[in-house]
Amino acid sequence: MTGALPTAAAAATDGTGPSPGPQPPGFDILPALPAPTRHGGAPTVPRATRPGIGGFTFIEVAIAIVILAVAALVAFPTMLSFFELSDSAREENVATHDLMAATEDILATPFALVTTTYADGQPIPKFTRLHLRDQQIVVRYDDPNADPLVVTVAATWSDSKGRPRQERYRCVRTR
Repeated sequence: MTGALPTAAAAATDGTGPSPGPQPPGFDILPALPAPTRHGGAPTVPRATRPGIGGFTFIEVAIAIVILAVAALVAFPTMLSFFELSDSAREENVATHDLMAATEDILATPFALVTTTYADGQPIPKFTRLHLRDQQIVVRYDDPNADPLVVTVAATWSDSKGRPRQERYRCVRTR
């Protein structure tokens, strides 16, 4: 085969490049071209694979910021109402707990001492401003001389915005 171009086997043996493996007959390998270089001789990298090049345009970033700002403006009032409802629920839970504790104290007191220990219409001192702002727990009786004794225990307090709040329990105490 005189006058033929170098084949894959010839390219592997003459040092111009690695052999890509067996090639079909008539497939010739051209010698490798030198890598393109910059002025300083450093090889250039194609634009699509250059690190730090590409990404988002200014318009794309601006549109994304506008969309996020609109979403935040829509979500903000919802978050505020969630926090207000959460505070309100926490205050009601605290008031309920304090009312239960006051009711247990009343039920644990001997029957003959209930109306004297817990005077009708007077706040219970140990629960005044215990956990909530302006908190008071007041005991009322339908008839202080009756048996069974119907007791109403009411908690009043001011919520985080200063609005008055109230919660009541009723229980019956017998001899």
